[in-house]
Amino acid sequence: MINVSTLAKELIDVPSITGSEALLAEVVERHLNAMGMNVVRQAVDPNRWNVFASYVERPSILYTTHMDTVPPFFPSVEKEGFIFGRGACDAKGIMACMMRAVEELAESGFHGTALLFVVGEELDSVGARVAAERLSGFKYVINGEPTSNQLISGQKGSLIVRLLAHGIAAHSGYPEMGSSAIETLLSVLNDILAEDWGSDSQLGTATVNIGVIEGGVAPNVIPDKAGAEVFFRIVDPAENVYTRLRKIAGRRIELEIVTKSNPQLLHVVDGMKTTIAGFGSDVQYLRRLGTPLMLGPGSIIDAHTGREKISREEMDEAVELYKLLYHKLLTH
Repeated sequence: MINVSTLAKELIDVPSITGSEALLAEVVERHLNAMGMNVVRQAVDPNRWNVFASYVERPSILYTTHMDTVPPFFPSVEKEGFIFGRGACDAKGIMACMMRAVEELAESGFHGTALLFVVGEELDSVGARVAAERLSGFKYVINGEPTSNQLISGQKGSLIVRLLAHGIAAHSGYPEMGSSAIETLLSVLNDILAEDWGSDSQLGTATVNIGVIEGGVAPNVIPDKAGAEVFFRIVDPAENVYTRLRKIAGRRIELEIVTKSNPQLLHVVDGMKTTIAGFGSDVQYLRRLGTPLMLGPGSIIDAHTGREKISREEMDEAVELYKLLYHKLLTH
């Protein structure tokens, strides 16, 4: 029988930064085999794979989350009712809760569940994209992300773009002989920040973050290249946002889409608390497998930080909520 806290710490202590999930996948497989599940590897590339497990041939509900984490790795520490460590809430504590919930359901005679743990969510959702091509037939897909154990009714979309400005290098004492790529880039970025990127009555207001800026070689040289990466959390279709962005940029800079996803509306259940997600997830791909829901213990505010944590109490609550969702969804 799975002990959720013990399993969560075991999973946290296996480094699985995006691209290096194989060792964690092997640990997870051992636990799923011990649960008596049929375990299948879904190859993503030669050294990475998703882990899919089920009791029956045609399960109705798929519980899923991701195995990868952002860097840097740091191991688990438990204190004052919380487990700290990289992946504690995003999403290894969630993995442990889902495994325990599925185990308890099976012990009660309910075997219509499956588990899917994917690679690459933190970068490009490659694992979810592969799963969407190889699996089908679920009534519902419950995606685990840190939502403070509330169902997500809607999720903002995302658009990450790379901007590249070109100029002409020159001696800074004679700026008229050159053209500053940094000044061009800053002009475009200022126009982006000044733009109203929309709002939605359910999803809230779109946001923009200039996460990376680089350019120049020395303070006494007019820079001939400069670049930036900008992250839009959007409430309109990604293509519409990109079209507006191209109009703002004009011919001043080059634009490249790094990744994009449209806003998502998700299934909710009467009587359960709901909230809106301002973060991204695999849902846009997982919804091809069945009607999507999202719920998990932990706070997104702690994810990706040096204080990442999850509480034992919230994990125990999540196990019960995952079981409750099974019964509510199949008897609704």
